[in-house]
Amino acid sequence: MIKRIALTVAMVLSSAAIAEDAANTTTDIESLKREVAQLKRDMRVVISNQQALAEHTGLIKKNDQQAVQIGGSATLGKDTAKVVLIEFTDLHCPFCKKFNNETLPTLKEKFIDTGKIFFVGKHYPITSLHKNAYIAAKALECARSQKIDNEQHYTDAKNWLFNQGSRLYSKELSIFANEMELEQKEFDACMESDTVESAIDADIALVKQLGLSSTPAFAIGLKEGTTVTKWKTFTGAKGIDNFTDAIEQFLAIEQ
Repeated sequence: MIKRIALTVAMVLSSAAIAEDAANTTTDIESLKREVAQLKRDMRVVISNQQALAEHTGLIKKNDQQAVQIGGSATLGKDTAKVVLIEFTDLHCPFCKKFNNETLPTLKEKFIDTGKIFFVGKHYPITSLHKNAYIAAKALECARSQKIDNEQHYTDAKNWLFNQGSRLYSKELSIFANEMELEQKEFDACMESDTVESAIDADIALVKQLGLSSTPAFAIGLKEGTTVTKWKTFTGAKGIDNFTDAIEQFLAIEQ
């Protein structure tokens, strides 16, 4: 009996030790993940500093970049902001919708509304994938043209078109104009206008000039008047941490 009790106690103690080891292992893994994430952030800073030092000392030359024009595109935030984030969107792209619904609101709260970045909304409708995306882009611009300085109106119109998605036909355009409280005749005339098409075509030409070919696509850089300089580009519906890292790197640059 004593041997049996001793064996049972030993088994209990062994199980407890195994459970403790498993808990410690889980804690260690989480700790390692945090350390790796911090090392990645530190490495990006080091690489950025090395790049700046090399350019300053003349070891390498800065890339010859053409300044990107902000133009008459939709904007959010204060134009006195130091950093500009340009979005090229396809209103029928599910990944663009994901960025718009999940990441942009946080960016707006943390960086746009606080005056740290100036957001510029441009178009890149990929009609080979989404046949009515160009029509959606025109609808957004025609809605914006009636309330050009109303940021909330632009946001509401963009959200409506994202939610409608590819189910955008003539009937839906009338519903859109009504819900956005637009003057219908003016909206219809705008939808037939070459002017709005020229503006969208200019956005498409710009995104291709920047070497981008998918959506959502972004350019981030420093604001100099009505242009963006020292820009970098990236694509995909990235999370808020990716945008935060990029924005903070540009905010740290002395102009």
